[in-house]
Amino acid sequence: MLDSSQTKKKGLSWANKDLSKQEFQDCIFEQSDFSYADLSYSSLQNVTFISCNLSGINLTNSRLLGVTFNGCKLTGVDFHQCASTLGSPRFSFSQCVVNGCNFSDLKLSKTPFLNSQLENCVFNNTDLTEADFSMTHLSNTLFHSCKLQKSNFITSRNYIVDPTSNTITKAKFSLPEAISLLKFLDIELQ
Repeated sequence: MLDSSQTKKKGLSWANKDLSKQEFQDCIFEQSDFSYADLSYSSLQNVTFISCNLSGINLTNSRLLGVTFNGCKLTGVDFHQCASTLGSPRFSFSQCVVNGCNFSDLKLSKTPFLNSQLENCVFNNTDLTEADFSMTHLSNTLFHSCKLQKSNFITSRNYIVDPTSNTITKAKFSLPEAISLLKFLDIELQ
């Protein structure tokens, strides 16, 4: 069992540990390894992860409210399995490497994904209204049946957003990257 009564923990390893059914509130974890830890049925509220490895963590039925990932590595995390009993998960990403993660069926309006690399991720039926992808590389990331109204893609790169399968009303894009939106339309560009 993890003692979460102390607010800041640095340089510790909980890789492959069973941290299920725990409550973490007002904690800061810095340079810590949570890779493949089981956080199922846990509650994380106002928790900050700084330069942590969270690859492969199990979030089945976990509640994430006010969780911040800053400079973290997250590979193969299935965020779509988070519990929705207390509303949608609320988290933010800054300067993170996020690879092979699933954000499907979540309400992530106003979520910041800032200055990060989101590669091989899936957003299917995700509400990303007013989400901010500033300075983020989105290589091989799938957006399907998403609400992207007023989302910010202005300084993001390598995104593939099909305007025929996503709602992009008033979303912000910039050239030359915005030209990628045209490849899904039945048009001839000369």
